[in-house]
Amino acid sequence: MNQGLAERRAAPDAQVAGRLKPLTVDHGSRTGDDVTLLTHYYLVRADDLEQSDAAVQELRDDLGERHTVEYVGPLLPLDFAESADDVPPIPASGTASSRWGW
Repeated sequence: MNQGLAERRAAPDAQVAGRLKPLTVDHGSRTGDDVTLLTHYYLVRADDLEQSDAAVQELRDDLGERHTVEYVGPLLPLDFAESADDVPPIPASGTASSRWGW
C-alpha cells in the first residue's frame, strides 16, 4: 500500500478505535486485501450495549457520508476466545433471535 493511502486509512482507523475502545472489555482489528475496508471488533459487556450503540451512532454522524459503518451483534465472542473451551454454547432456545442464528 502506498504511503498516501496508508495515511488516509489511518485517520478513520484511529477515530473508530478512539471512540469505541474505551467502552470495551477487549478489542481487535484486521486488515485485508481491500484497502478501503477497516474491520474492528469489540467485546462489550451487556450492561454497556446501550452506551456502545450511542457511540457507534455518534461515530457514524462524525464520519459522514464518505464512510459506511456496518454494526452487527451481539455475536458470540469467538475472536476473544483462546481455546474452544472458552466459547459458550449456542443457546438451544428453539428460536433464532438474530440473523446469525442464535
